Amino acid sequence: NLSSYGSEFYLAFPRNVNGATNLTLTVHTLMNTSVQYSIESLNQDFSYSGTTTAGDPDVVAIPLTYEVLFSFYSYRRLGLHISSPEAEPVSVVAWSESTYGYFSFLGLPCHTQPTNSYVYYAVSSHGLNNFSGHILLVGCKNNTNVTIVPNQYANITMPANPQSPISAYKTYRVGESNTFVIHAGQTIRMYQAFSDISGSKIISDAPLTVISGHSAAQIPLGAIGGDPMAAQVTPTITWGKEFLLSPHHNRASGQFYKIIAHRPGTIIQRRCGTSPTVNATLSSGQVYQFNTSYTSYCSLISNKPIFVAHVGPSTFFNGGTYGDPTLNTVPPISQYLYSIEYTRYFAIFSGVNLLIPRDQYFSNNLILDNTLYSVSSWDSIIYFPNGTIAGYGWYASTSGTHTFTHANASGGIFLSIYGWTTYRGYAFSGGMGLDPINPPLPLPQVSFTQDLFIVTEGNYNAIIHLNRSANVEEEVTVRVSVTPQQLDTAEVGDDYLSTSSVVTFRYGETLHNVTIAINDDLYAEPTEYFTVRLEAIGQDVIVFPITECTVEINDNDYIQIGFSNTSLNIDSTELTLNVSNYHGVIQSGETSTVQLQVESLSGSVLNVTRFDFYNYSGSYFASFNLSDLPFFLVYNQNDAVIMGRLIIYKSSINVTIKPSVVSVIYSSKETTSSSYAASTTPVDCMT
Repeated sequence: NLSSYGSEFYLAFPRNVNGATNLTLTVHTLMNTSVQYSIESLNQDFSYSGTTTAGDPDVVAIPLTYEVLFSFYSYRRLGLHISSPEAEPVSVVAWSESTYGYFSFLGLPCHTQPTNSYVYYAVSSHGLNNFSGHILLVGCKNNTNVTIVPNQYANITMPANPQSPISAYKTYRVGESNTFVIHAGQTIRMYQAFSDISGSKIISDAPLTVISGHSAAQIPLGAIGGDPMAAQVTPTITWGKEFLLSPHHNRASGQFYKIIAHRPGTIIQRRCGTSPTVNATLSSGQVYQFNTSYTSYCSLISNKPIFVAHVGPSTFFNGGTYGDPTLNTVPPISQYLYSIEYTRYFAIFSGVNLLIPRDQYFSNNLILDNTLYSVSSWDSIIYFPNGTIAGYGWYASTSGTHTFTHANASGGIFLSIYGWTTYRGYAFSGGMGLDPINPPLPLPQVSFTQDLFIVTEGNYNAIIHLNRSANVEEEVTVRVSVTPQQLDTAEVGDDYLSTSSVVTFRYGETLHNVTIAINDDLYAEPTEYFTVRLEAIGQDVIVFPITECTVEINDNDYIQIGFSNTSLNIDSTELTLNVSNYHGVIQSGETSTVQLQVESLSGSVLNVTRFDFYNYSGSYFASFNLSDLPFFLVYNQNDAVIMGRLIIYKSSINVTIKPSVVSVIYSSKETTSSSYAASTTPVDCMT
């Protein structure tokens, strides 16, 4: 049973407007015996050892130097390691106070989940002036690989390499990501002003503390009044599908709820009081927000797991006169706890809301500070959209430290604690389960559909096909890029245009194409090849099994080599054959060799000559003396006596041989036409 009670935490304090004046950690336990715990800073400048007991939490002042104000390398070692014996878990709530405002949040332990891909989403808001929304990461384990993926509505600015003290800052936009390493206790702040960074995705291969919020939130945008707010967000493996929502009872301006979807095609339904059900469909990383009154209890269900945050508005929103923005996580019903202890912070108006589901463990009894009470009247009956009772809500003003416990050891409750002064506010979740109730789907696999793609030069584009399998519900992104290799023969710029394309598979998509421009020229050249590689962007996709493919470019140009004619009349034993390039230009550096064979009529090869054609070589000729040929030749009037034949001896380019054969006809000058047809002249060529 994993929950917000644990034995190992790595926490840090995000920025409070222009800087905090008071930082504390409140450490609770449900143990009736004293629990020893310790706090150690990564930079070793602060350490503390203390005890806590049920009903008697320990409040620890933290030096103001542990506020992570900036992203500079000098703020990299401000993580606080809180630990207790494994059999004696504790709960930790962080508190930050400044001249301008408060915030508090429930710290979550570094639980190891049954996954190698932890996914988190930031929750924040728009802000006052140029104050920024932020994500503060604290490493739980050494050598944790982290990838930040901005959403389409907000960029993320951070050091490109947080491990380098001289790293440049870079702003990452939609379609981009940054992968880096974080170690246990290290603190890395990323930020963006003038936008709401809610829905930005964080992926890691080990548990991670992810605290998000705003240094001076304005809720909604344009409302007068701003205040810091923060919450530690939960990994998607702990998200759920059924929620109960309770209002801030003592703020007449009401509140907002923010819902974040992890998987595309997420359908949500909400019902508040007796109002009609409202439906919405969300894509991956999409944020949905709605406002309710200070008396509205709601139910919320979805077909896929979601994250829900409870957000308090700025002071003067909707006629308000006190309070300011707050932020806390709302767990699903399936992550309610049997018992929760909390301590109220100072405020003029403080309240605690209790939510209890209407399940098989429900009764009208409740244990408060070890005393069993019967609840005669609930403040609200909460209905699911289908009309069945989802649960009940109860509210009270509060002070001091209290423990709420379900009357049944198998039952669960949820508490939200909040308070307000004239221009300030705080809110935090009392406790929540962190069980892996939403195991991740198999990682999608993206691959080239084949390892060889063939294109002809004149078609101008090579089309590379990608296939996604194993999981089509997740939205995943990969990069396809031309990666020249030593054995590649095609040259970038001359034969093709260099390409690096980011490909995103949306919900349900299984096929994608990438186009690479192929240059067309006038040169006859060999078949050429270049290499294209596939790589994952982020850790939520596997590129497998074909991660490298070859593109083969077949030339559409050719050269034509041939005889000057198809027949030749000679009247002496001297023979000259002309061979020419009649069409096309050979690419510089290439050579095509043709072989000229003088053959008898029976096909015997009598003589062989070879010609090398280069870039601009045009014609060659070969001369023979028939009396030197090694055969007994009889010349017949008007009949072919020998043949010339051209063949390709060696060439890597397109070569057409035409005309490829010439017939040689011998006509003796010493014979007359009357005797020519009746006589033959033997020639002894054996010499």
